[in-house]
Amino acid sequence: MVLPTQHNLLTTTAAEQAMIQIPAAELPRHIGAKAIRRGLALNVIGTVLPALVAIFSIPQIVHGLGHARFGVLRLLGHSSTQSAFWISV
Repeated sequence: MVLPTQHNLLTTTAAEQAMIQIPAAELPRHIGAKAIRRGLALNVIGTVLPALVAIFSIPQIVHGLGHARFGVLRLLGHSSTQSAFWISV
């Protein structure tokens, strides 16, 4: 069903406006506290877990590659991330 424009809403009667149906996909929905807690926990895990892995693995990688090679690796990783960002924009 086509939703009326703002101009049409001004010219329709109250009874006609009451008959207008909004599709279910456009209705606001309530997000429960359980879903919010779950989302918060997943976001915290998704932030903390990679940081912990990096804290323990980066010193070993630097030791194995050396400072210069690790620096080149970081520059390549950073530039590929940035180029992927700008390509997607």
